[in-house]
Amino acid sequence: MISLLFEIFQYILAVGRTDVTDLITNTCGGVVGIALYCLIIRVFHNRKQVNLIITILAAVVTLVVVFLLTVLLIFN
Repeated sequence: MISLLFEIFQYILAVGRTDVTDLITNTCGGVVGIALYCLIIRVFHNRKQVNLIITILAAVVTLVVVFLLTVLLIFN
């Protein structure tokens, strides 16, 4: 619903481009994220362990994205 709201505001305010594929990919990404979270909870029953795994995973992904953006900016 939040993605739909953002797309509606983009259309009303004429900011950026309103595109149905944005809505579809954001929804699919949210569903995949929720499914991964449910899977992690089923594998690791301890909430503290789940939070630690998600925090570490988020930190690693953030570092990889920052590194790749830096490489893109340097070589582009």
